[in-house]
Parts: sequence; C-alpha cells; structure tokens
Amino acid sequence: MKNLFTNNQLEGFMIFSHKRNWKAILSLLEETLDKNQFFFFFDSERGYHLKVFSPSIIKNQLDTISSYLVYLPVSETTVSEDPLFRNVPENTLHNIKYIPQTINITYPDNLASNEYVIFLNNLSSVVVDALRYNDFFVEEKNRINFAIQLIFMALVKANKEQIKKELVETLENTPNNIDNNSPLVNFYREVQQIESEEKIENWVINWLNVASDFLNKAPFHTLVESICTMLEIRNFAPQLLYTTKAVLQY
Repeated sequence: MKNLFTNNQLEGFMIFSHKRNWKAILSLLEETLDKNQFFFFFDSERGYHLKVFSPSIIKNQLDTISSYLVYLPVSETTVSEDPLFRNVPENTLHNIKYIPQTINITYPDNLASNEYVIFLNNLSSVVVDALRYNDFFVEEKNRINFAIQLIFMALVKANKEQIKKELVETLENTPNNIDNNSPLVNFYREVQQIESEEKIENWVINWLNVASDFLNKAPFHTLVESICTMLEIRNFAPQLLYTTKAVLQY
C-alpha cells in the first residue's frame, strides 16, 4: 500500500477559523489556489480549522488568504481547550510542518499517486459545491448523514456486485440487522434512482461522475476512508462500510 503524504510531494497549511466561516474560506481558496488544484480536511484539534494541501503553494497566495482572514468575525465560543496545548488564535494561517498520522490515508500500489490526488481534489470541489447548496454538514453531528449520501450516490454508477464481493472478502461476517423496509434501505433505493429525477444539482452530477471514475481504478474502502477523513469522522468508516454491505443485500 502507498501512503498519501509519503508518496506525494505536497505542501500544506492550516486555516484556523470558526466553522461558520468555512464556506466563505473555501470559496476564496477556489479563487486563490484554483478550483480542483487542492484538497482539504475538516479539523477541530486546538480550534476549528481546515487543513489544506496542494502540490504547489506560493507566498502570494498565502498572503491573499491571510489578508482575507483578518476581516472574518471571531466566534464567542469555540471547541474545548486543552490546558497544556492551548487553542490557536482564530482567523490565522499556519504552514504545516508535521502531518499527523490521523489524517494519513493509504491507497493501493496499483493506483497512480497523481490519480489519487486528483480524486481528492475533485472530492474537495464536490464538498465545496455541496456546502454552497446546503451547509448542514458543517456541524459534526450531521457529517455522518452527509457521508452516507456521498457513499450511496457513489454506488449509483458503480459495479455493485464487485463492491459487494470486496466487502464480503474484507469485512467480518456479521449478521445483517437492517430490515428490508428500514428508512436506511429505502433511502438507499431512492438514491439509486437519482439520475431519473427531473432536477438534479450540479454537485450531485459531478460526484456521480467522479466516484464512478475512481471506483473503476480503486477499491471502495479507499473512497469511504477518503470521505470520512475529509469530514473528520474517520472513526465511523468501518460502520459505514458495514452499512453499505448490509444495504447491498437488497
């Protein structure tokens, strides 16, 4: 297996700002770093922030972003603070010198490194466009719901039998406790018909194509882990894999 930050030459920085400012900041990043030329992860360690990565970042771009941050509102409340490792001041930018293991991702040796970075760039672009449409998943409690949406939509054009086989071979054989008529299964069925809807958002169309292309090259596990890491819900990846395994039985 390859490692995202070992097998790719990436530069990174962190933007510490309250999550209510993330939508505006990400729109600025698309203008400053160019759309589809960077990827990011939500994070809340030592204060709400975005971790941003790109193959090349120049000083003028960082200066533009820093100048913008000065005018953003500062929150009255933030995430809990460690007594030893104090939170970073809001609306500040910091270069990343050490990549924490918690956001590292492995991917198969047969997947070209540049193709995986392109996927992360495209996934980030989809998330930004989805934020513009409905930013409900900025809240941590809603991110699992959004991840389920992305995962179920990724299955629309995918080879479901191939993914089912992958999950059977890699996950423990646990009883299927999801009822045939459960809301989750019904939602899965509805999503599979999404292309037949009269009006479909552009970010959804883009995601259907991005996910389909990626799953022709990479395992479903990598797609799920990428989504969960980006949304800061990495610990839920196994549960989402088991959930997918269960709904694919119907």
